[in-house]
Amino acid sequence: MTDYNPPTDGEIATGSAIKGSTATKLRDNPIAIAEGAAGAPRIHTAALYAPASGTTIIARDLDNTGIGHDSGSRSRLFPVLVAGTVTMSIRITDSGSPVPVTEFFINETSLGTETGTGTHTVDVDVSVGDILYMVSTGTGPGGDFNMLDICIKSSTGNMAIA
Repeated sequence: MTDYNPPTDGEIATGSAIKGSTATKLRDNPIAIAEGAAGAPRIHTAALYAPASGTTIIARDLDNTGIGHDSGSRSRLFPVLVAGTVTMSIRITDSGSPVPVTEFFINETSLGTETGTGTHTVDVDVSVGDILYMVSTGTGPGGDFNMLDICIKSSTGNMAIA
């Protein structure tokens, strides 16, 4: 790990000569900060760009096909690492028999439901530590339905969802 050594005021004063030792500090200190070296300033998630809802996929779940009627399936859990606004998105297809109902959740609290097939989305403000997921259930007799393109989207690829 690289050591953190901040330059003194005298080393970076106007008109002072740049010494090799000062250049080394200016080169190594950003590395030490990124590595979390002792004494180095810490980078907090609040310092990262707060995203808005958008179309850039930042996390995806595997497709879940052949879900039977009167049964359901939950997407994987999407832990939030950076606060902002994201778009939760899922595409539902079916064989015509069950009526799929999709419910969006944040921290086990429902954000609302969408009924039927097609692409369903919801924009949600998230905080660090929030958990996002979706549940789709088939109601009615016979047939199967599919949960496809299960993802979280943002206005930037820099959004962090684990």
